[in-house]
Amino acid sequence: MGGSRAAPTRETIETIVKMKPIENMELKNFAADFTQRCLIPQSRLYEKQSITEGSILADIQSSGLLNLRIPEEFSGLGLTLEDAVVVAEELAYGCSGIASAMEASELAITPLLLFGSDEQKKLFLEPLAKDTLFAGLSPLPQDNESALSFKRAKEGFQLNGECPFVFNATIGEWIFVSAQIDNSLAAQRAMPSTSNNNSASFLVPLKTPGLKVSETIHLLGRQAADLHSVIFDNVFVNELSYLEGSSDWEHFCDSIASQHFPILAGGCTGVARRALELSCGYAKERRTFGVPIASHQAIAFMLADMAKDVEAGRLLTARAARLATNDVIDHTIFRSCKAFAQEMAMQVTTDAVQIFGGYGYSKEYPVEKLMRDARTYGLFAGTTPQLKMQIGQRFLQKIQAN
Repeated sequence: MGGSRAAPTRETIETIVKMKPIENMELKNFAADFTQRCLIPQSRLYEKQSITEGSILADIQSSGLLNLRIPEEFSGLGLTLEDAVVVAEELAYGCSGIASAMEASELAITPLLLFGSDEQKKLFLEPLAKDTLFAGLSPLPQDNESALSFKRAKEGFQLNGECPFVFNATIGEWIFVSAQIDNSLAAQRAMPSTSNNNSASFLVPLKTPGLKVSETIHLLGRQAADLHSVIFDNVFVNELSYLEGSSDWEHFCDSIASQHFPILAGGCTGVARRALELSCGYAKERRTFGVPIASHQAIAFMLADMAKDVEAGRLLTARAARLATNDVIDHTIFRSCKAFAQEMAMQVTTDAVQIFGGYGYSKEYPVEKLMRDARTYGLFAGTTPQLKMQIGQRFLQKIQAN
């Protein structure tokens, strides 16, 4: 299906990068072309099956849009977070379920980019870039609680427990996971000597003995995602698998979230933008009382609200990405971009279903899928109410400090 298409190659991306286009327009157009050729035509198929069951993975790997931010010294393209956000929006516009494979891999490499040593980057990032491989991701726990535990072992660590949601669990080369100290060994100084908390993060090759992947987890939306629970049974990893930066857990999590949230918000914006465009097209064709429904003030106002909110989401996300690119961690901005984008995508897709009327609830039309996809973004890295609570707490702390 998609694998038979002639597609631009990695060399095309490299040429675009050298051009340094204003506002990423060349890169945006490149990603949009891939979306139109490969994602949209196959979106309905992969609503019924995982990305692991078809030809789409080959399309993704040949697209040049995988692991965009791996530095050039490790055989990557060396793009910025702002570039990754632009691509994330375009891919989610086509199918956020299929795009989850690229999204999860991009998010998984973030901790390495921020906290990995050169030796770790060469070991874990270079193969991804050279062989166009995926990385897997277990989201950072929102409540600082993890079902995965670790303890010191000779020349490394031993992991036991479960990661209930792991993206790219069967297609990834390795997975990023977080674990808590095994309390039974706390007195034996199981934590690395530099740590000031009970949590740590690791990069675990998926072929490691003792690692068991469950059957596919089927979500409400984004159903093409390669999502599984992963069981760790005395899984041993060496010292290079431990990310030193996770010794300061709060700073570690905030730094990663500052780059994760704009990418996820970009995906939300892509889903909402697709719903808006489909709604506009339908409103111009559907007629009541002898005129297109777009001529009715109620529908026109609804479309106007959808359009302004999509634009606001994109601008807030772009600002958060720019700050993070320049190593500015603004707790309010990067949490706000994801909270707003999630809420906006849910409202816009719900309005799209309403504009389509009875057809909006039918699987024959794409807006019901978009609404489910928008809701599913809340699964990853916090729901909108959780993020709002964090924004309020951080904002009050900032006011009190001044």
